Amino acid sequence: MSKLQPLLNITLHPLRFVRSVDRNTVRLAFTYIKRGDLKGLFSGLDYFIGRVSATTPFKPLLLHGVISPDALLSVPSSESPTVSIVIPVHNQWDFTHSCLASIIQHSGDVEYEIIIADDVSTDRTVDIDQLVTGITVVRNTTNLGFLRNCNNAAMAARGKYLLFLNNDINVQPDWLLPLVTLMETDQSIGITGSKLVYPDGMLQEAGGIIWNDASGWNFGWRDNPEKPEYNYVKDADYISGASIMVRRDLWEKVGGFDERYAPAYFEDTDLAFQARNLGYRVVYQPKSVVVHFEGVSHGKDMATGVKAYQEVNKKKFLERWREVLGRDHFPNGQEVFQARDRSRYRKTVLVIDHYVPTYDRDAGSFFMYSLLKALVALDYKVVFWPDNLFAHQPYTAVLQQMGVEVIFGSNNLNDYLKQFGSFFHAAILTRNHIGIKYIDTVRRHIPKVIYHDPDLEFVREGRRLEKDGGSLKELAKIKERELYLFRSCDIIGIHSPVERDIILKELPGSHVEVIPLPVNDVEASQAPYEKRTGLLFVGGTHPPNVDALRYFIQQILPPLSMEVPGIRLTVAGEVSHHELKGLDLSLVDFTGYVSDLRPLFEKALVYVAPLRFGAGIKGKIIEAANYGIPVVTTSVGAEGIGLVDRESIMIADNHTDFAHAVSELHRNQQLWESIRDKAREFVTCNFSQSAFQGKVGKIMSELCDDTGEGAQA
Repeated sequence: MSKLQPLLNITLHPLRFVRSVDRNTVRLAFTYIKRGDLKGLFSGLDYFIGRVSATTPFKPLLLHGVISPDALLSVPSSESPTVSIVIPVHNQWDFTHSCLASIIQHSGDVEYEIIIADDVSTDRTVDIDQLVTGITVVRNTTNLGFLRNCNNAAMAARGKYLLFLNNDINVQPDWLLPLVTLMETDQSIGITGSKLVYPDGMLQEAGGIIWNDASGWNFGWRDNPEKPEYNYVKDADYISGASIMVRRDLWEKVGGFDERYAPAYFEDTDLAFQARNLGYRVVYQPKSVVVHFEGVSHGKDMATGVKAYQEVNKKKFLERWREVLGRDHFPNGQEVFQARDRSRYRKTVLVIDHYVPTYDRDAGSFFMYSLLKALVALDYKVVFWPDNLFAHQPYTAVLQQMGVEVIFGSNNLNDYLKQFGSFFHAAILTRNHIGIKYIDTVRRHIPKVIYHDPDLEFVREGRRLEKDGGSLKELAKIKERELYLFRSCDIIGIHSPVERDIILKELPGSHVEVIPLPVNDVEASQAPYEKRTGLLFVGGTHPPNVDALRYFIQQILPPLSMEVPGIRLTVAGEVSHHELKGLDLSLVDFTGYVSDLRPLFEKALVYVAPLRFGAGIKGKIIEAANYGIPVVTTSVGAEGIGLVDRESIMIADNHTDFAHAVSELHRNQQLWESIRDKAREFVTCNFSQSAFQGKVGKIMSELCDDTGEGAQA
């Protein structure tokens, strides 16, 4: 039955079969047929196309033992490889073959070469040239041992990065690109490496820890590899040589693995220490997952064979790095929270919001995303706690790749802070319905707290009550809740200078900071006036947005369509059509959610924001100005931004004036261009990412410098 499985897979999954066929598959299939090797043919088919019926995507896709070691393999050729994968081998052909098969299957589009460093093998490895095409084989005439074998083979490498990989490794899907991406995006990273997982799916190592006595820990050993603490990009004391990528210029500077550690052990740890000594970072990449059949290469007996050198080389390492170990490393098993990501000398900040920021969907999320990015850029260790404890993807992975530890799953903040609260220097809470749940718990454990208020809810709701009526008792509750948060924190962050003054009137002497609402640093649209047409409104189900849209369609659009015949309104966002029931929508086009608003901003002639109530800074108005489209809004919409009526924005507070302002921008190209240019210049100066980061840095420095020894050192 097993020999027929490939054919059954083809029959049952024809589309998946077609998608999986490539040039190598066809070439190898014909090679087997020509040789009359039906066993090899079935085995090869089972590897290349027969895995289509897999139903366990959440567990490691192990290859070892699945593909026959007789199967022919073909490595893609590359004239200019980005990565040189060096695999040191001494016998263990089955594992080497399985390792190569996994690389071929799971390395994506990254250009790579494979160098087999054969240390005088006597098994089928001697025939590797007949079984595997497209590789470079460096054969030793005498046994060099692991370390010297790696150094010798590396001299044949052509890649920008060297990746040393044990032959008892099976790489998992998309393992290679995340390593390369780290290197490409941060030139300070000299070494990076993979998450090591055992064949049973348990974690072997998520970056290594070295204690001040030179002993080491495989951080996360035998734990669940999906836990939050194992899934963010972080600095590590060392990266295991089982899967380690090294920048070529670093490798050449240090002369490879130090031969004082020959034949093996502590060479990878020493390389990491040398890298830091030269100003490079050593970084763990959780998205690169490999399965490690530990013990195949050197066994597990500490008293015999190569394994015996582990204790010998530990003494050599301790002697060489004694000063660094004593200064920068903790006693054995202590302060793991800081040791696991080398955060001993960094300030640690807890950030709490309602959920992982969906930064491309709403302004509040974009602010939070920008805040987290700024904190990382300012070299804070950042732990993000979403109230719903849900790892919403792809957004969670984006934060983790930035270096933010995102907490998810079954966690309790009070229990978490009882265990780790002493390591935090500050906390940032936002949104009053979220902040009120956590403020007392946070205050018990963390010395300094910022409460960020996106807008003053009691002001926004008060304005709504003035328009629509409602419960003054409920408004009083909202106000008291907000003021309690203000009294309970050290710094109040607000976006609008108008709202800063309101807070200071309510609570004189409070420390209130105006934090700019950031926009993406994008190139302004070059689309000229004559190439544009129509109006744009962006908004979701937030009550002020719903009211503004109804108001515009019902009272502004009809007279405007008389002044500007053929005009149409484009509405982008997750708008509820139930809220627009009964309105004439014949001049309105709905796009729904749009991940990239730029094409809409480039097409429209005028952005409209007819807000009648609300509070805080209106992010979409700033965003529109940043992209280079003039804005017509109300006094409520323009409040706190700083744009000047008829110079950098158009402001109108009744439907007649609003329609006339939009019409005037349609008729007057000179006015349109002047407002566009001045608004863009103002936003660049006041709401750019650099301006935002500068303000965040100033506030955090002031806050954390005042904590003394609030967090453990």
